[in-house]
Amino acid sequence: MSDTDTTRTLMIEPIGGISGDMFLAACIDAGILTIEQLRAALGGLVPIERVMLARETRASIAGARLVSHLDEHHHHAEHDHGRTLAAIERAIASCALPDGAKRRAVAIFETIASAEARVHGVSREGVHLHEVGADDSLFDVCGAALALELCDAKRIFCGTIPLGSGFVEFSHGRWPVPAPAVLELLRGLPVVEGALPFEMTTPTGAAIVRHAVTDWGPPAAMCVEAIGYGLGTRDHPRYPNCLRLRCGTLIASAGDVDETDEVEQLTFLVDDLPACDLAPTIEVLLQIGALDAYATTCVGKKGRFAFEFCVLTRPDDAEAIASWILRESATIGLRRQRLRRRKLGRDERSVSSGDGADGVWRAKRISGPESGEARIAIEADSVSEYCRQYRVGPRRAREELARRFDTAQASEPGHEPGDRKPENEER
Repeated sequence: MSDTDTTRTLMIEPIGGISGDMFLAACIDAGILTIEQLRAALGGLVPIERVMLARETRASIAGARLVSHLDEHHHHAEHDHGRTLAAIERAIASCALPDGAKRRAVAIFETIASAEARVHGVSREGVHLHEVGADDSLFDVCGAALALELCDAKRIFCGTIPLGSGFVEFSHGRWPVPAPAVLELLRGLPVVEGALPFEMTTPTGAAIVRHAVTDWGPPAAMCVEAIGYGLGTRDHPRYPNCLRLRCGTLIASAGDVDETDEVEQLTFLVDDLPACDLAPTIEVLLQIGALDAYATTCVGKKGRFAFEFCVLTRPDDAEAIASWILRESATIGLRRQRLRRRKLGRDERSVSSGDGADGVWRAKRISGPESGEARIAIEADSVSEYCRQYRVGPRRAREELARRFDTAQASEPGHEPGDRKPENEER
């Protein structure tokens, strides 16, 4: 292994917002795919000849804009009344997209349908997608899915998403920006009120980033290999209505092994929980997706002793875990806070228990913040099981297990100091 590890990476910069056509145009401008590839994959889905690529400028920045005339000439009854999710899935299944791109396209439309269902208080299957189910949106989403599949980026970063201002007209009337579906799609993600007096982020754009983005904020170090500019329809002398896409490789040196991400912290107090119920509560929180959970004692209102729970979750899991807390615990409220987290690199290791016993011992190899540093952290369950099997204390158990892991690591083919395996666990 070399001193550096590279990962295929995209960086989405929604300078002037993001829409499906802006993202797709940026992908074409960056060389990820071509109009010819879109024509071959989507020709049976929409009349592709009514989509053209134009070279234009926004605030003196040159880029690509998709010019679509699909819905000016291609109306039908299903479109007028909106497509259902099932109808969209049937249409995608029948086109020439690769299977991976089909799965991505369906997942993006499922995300949109779920948001619309929450906004309108109906089931996902009962939602009729009007603007988002139209031919141009179908083209944009399926084209974006194809681009993501062809690029095969393992990490996709995105900057803060601008919403815009003013009002937008759509099938349900005139609403202030952001439209309800956009706000629902961006729930839990970093957004900012935009400087431009129009809708800067559309439902298709919001759904694409919700589906694709793995990290928020800029990467620590990236080698840029291609750049694409996807242009919107409006022009402004000071604020370019464009989306910039950077394609390349994420560079992590041997001494830069820690990572940053965003998590949500949920905190709540319970003053009538028996102490014996603490462990089961924390165990279930971890089982349903919490990254970490713990409780501390405190004194609450009227001098009552209470337990304060702190739960860390991925942003996408926060709503479901918060609902479980409100449903299953005695609390009647909780607090949510978005936090930036820095964590050391780690990978999961296991070694056979040996001695004729079944099972494996488990540990994490944790990379230190300085080059060449690493330590083995034995899983507590493995320590407990070793103590039970061999009737020794925890100190001896950890020493013996650490020796076994060191021996196993040294015997790995091609082992070099600093080698890392893929991380399998967030916690």
